Amino acid sequence: MKSSKKIFDKLIILYIFLQPFIDAITMYQIRSTLNIPSISVVLRGLFLIIIVVWLYKNSKKKHLIYLIIGYFIIDCIYIFFFTSNSLYQEIANLFQIFYLPFVLYFFMKYENSVINDKFIFQIYLVYLNLIIIPYFLNIGVYASDYYVGKSGYYGLFNGGNEISAIILGLMPIAIKYLVGIKNNFLRIITLIETIFCIYLIGTKTILLGSIIVIIYFIFKWLYHNYQKINKKNLVKILILAFLVLLVGYLVLPMTPLYKNIYLALKFFNVNSIGDFANLDVIDNIIFSGRLNILANINEIYNDSSLLVHLFGLGETTLLNLKLVEIDIFDIFYSIGLIGFLIYIVTNILILKKIKIDGTYKFSFILLVIVSLFTGHILTSTCVSLYFGIYVLLNKNNSR
Repeated sequence: MKSSKKIFDKLIILYIFLQPFIDAITMYQIRSTLNIPSISVVLRGLFLIIIVVWLYKNSKKKHLIYLIIGYFIIDCIYIFFFTSNSLYQEIANLFQIFYLPFVLYFFMKYENSVINDKFIFQIYLVYLNLIIIPYFLNIGVYASDYYVGKSGYYGLFNGGNEISAIILGLMPIAIKYLVGIKNNFLRIITLIETIFCIYLIGTKTILLGSIIVIIYFIFKWLYHNYQKINKKNLVKILILAFLVLLVGYLVLPMTPLYKNIYLALKFFNVNSIGDFANLDVIDNIIFSGRLNILANINEIYNDSSLLVHLFGLGETTLLNLKLVEIDIFDIFYSIGLIGFLIYIVTNILILKKIKIDGTYKFSFILLVIVSLFTGHILTSTCVSLYFGIYVLLNKNNSR
């Protein structure tokens, strides 16, 4: 029994460590002409099945598992008999959506002390270097590969949203780890690589999110050290803040994000702050046109049959129309009222049992907030895995 647990623990550790490499291989698979199963779908689908089996064996109360599996069966019957949507596409969508509650539930119950801040920091460095090294080798994915005229570089990762969210979600854990060690060389190297990756990726998500992370740690430090701050230290803090603002002012115009925003402002004829009183301007500049897409899909949904209201339009239909790319809406319109209620209720019941605080709680909430402005956070298995890992890290850190 102990030997089988050790093997299982090592497989979980290996699976988590391989995440950036799985995404890198998936990028090449997507861009290749080879018609072979996606390594991401295979491994992450297999992982989901394994943890569901593990939860079934290790849970006294199985009502949540029965609820979700029962819904899967009913929804598949609906898709097959009452829609022309791709059954494969819809099953894959269900796996992606319910991956989050299952990983939360799994890591709430699972114990593995090897998965700690240091381990996650190492994974964070892997992600950074799978962007930086390919950049100097002149390989990888550019934003312009998908959007004409858009600046940004994603390394060996296929989407800007996902890699921005992953780096942003792991950044607080990396900072927390670096603060707790005495290795200035590692701190400086990590800082340089992080700043360089933020510059290369150039999305609003990673830049604004990074600013929020910095503000969080500044306030956290001030909260614990405000009694030690004298006039001399206050002057140093103000000088440092001024230098950071100055460097930001000088460097920001050279970043891909600035270029993308400048082109957007020019295209939509935004000449002053007052223009942001217009909802269309807010939608196009801040939400990248997502609110307009949302309005169109909502109209189609409202004009649909009762069955569509209950079971959703399906991801196949949404992909043909264009995804909203605000996760909560993509989930609702793809699986309908019944699926959405099961999704929400399941997550609430699990979250009520989870104890999470400090930096892990901040990281968790930060990614949830990000998902309200962009897509592929809650519905992307490569991102949503880390919500569960925060739960395990919090348990290990509390001991």
